[in-house]
Amino acid sequence: MILVAPSGITASILAAAALVGAINVAGQRYRLAPESMGRLDSLALATPARIWRSVTPFVTSRHRLSKTGKARPAHRPERQLEDELASRGLSAAGYAFAPAAYAGERIVTPEAFAIAGAARRPARPPPRDAVAAFVELGFEAPVRGPLALGYGAHFGLGLFLPVEG
Repeated sequence: MILVAPSGITASILAAAALVGAINVAGQRYRLAPESMGRLDSLALATPARIWRSVTPFVTSRHRLSKTGKARPAHRPERQLEDELASRGLSAAGYAFAPAAYAGERIVTPEAFAIAGAARRPARPPPRDAVAAFVELGFEAPVRGPLALGYGAHFGLGLFLPVEG
């Protein structure tokens, strides 16, 4: 569990968070363990960087196609990524989508992640025409994380790590 509070965490909130050992989501129990504690700038996910790469797939959250199957230009995957960044006050100088990524010596595709993310939220699965892809983002100046974008970002999807400062 990563709890980020830019204005700080009071002692009572910290004590309450420490008591949470597990959460139940869609009938499944997940154990929680502290990842780190301290200032945001000491967290690797918050390291300022110009290049960021997703370690879990970015999954689009809006329907790309109308009910009749017609493409919605405003809901293209690229536009959804740009909108996600804009909602956080960011604008990428460039980005690239990739259909797979390396995890050690294995090639990993986004589908396994997207299915796992959808299974955790059956009340609101991703759109039937969602696109799941690994993404690399480039910014003109270093951007501080953490960065989590798209459908399921609060459940581990669309998580980015800094690559280059």
